[in-house]
Amino acid sequence: MPRKQTPADGHLSSGQADAEIAKATSDLLPGDDSGVTSFHLKQAQNPSDSYPLRLTHQQRGSMIHCTRIKRKLKERLKEAGEGTQVVSVTQKELDHLNLELGQAAIFAPSPDKKRLVAVQHRVAELIAQNHAGLVGKGMPKARKTAPRKAERTVKP
Repeated sequence: MPRKQTPADGHLSSGQADAEIAKATSDLLPGDDSGVTSFHLKQAQNPSDSYPLRLTHQQRGSMIHCTRIKRKLKERLKEAGEGTQVVSVTQKELDHLNLELGQAAIFAPSPDKKRLVAVQHRVAELIAQNHAGLVGKGMPKARKTAPRKAERTVKP
C-alpha cells in the first residue's frame, strides 16, 4: 500500500485534516473494510527540541528519590545547583516524566507527594503547549475557588 503524501513540513492544514477525518469516517462505515485507521496527532514541534522545566531543589530531590526516571535525566537533576533551577528536557522525557510522576504521586509520602504533583502540573502544561494548536484552545481554565459556605444558597 503506498504511503500518503504530506506537505514538506510534515503538518496538515486544517482543510487537509478535515478531509482525512471525513475519509477515515467513511471508511469506518459497515461493509467497507479498508484496513487500519489512525488518528495520531502530529506534534507541533520537533521531538528533539528541549523544553525548560523550572524545579526547586526539594522537587528535584523528590523526583530523584520517589520516581523511576531514566539515569541520564536523574544525573541532570543531581547536577543542577542549589535553589530553583531550569532543567532542559526533551519531548520523550516529558512524556516519560508525566507517566512516572503520576505513578509516584500515588505512593509517595506526604511532602514528596505535594512536590511531585506540582511538577506533574508543570509537565502537563508543557505538553499542552506543545499540542495546543492541534487539539483546540489548549488547557481548560481552572475554577477560581469553591464557593464559601455563606455564599451558597439552599433551595427549600
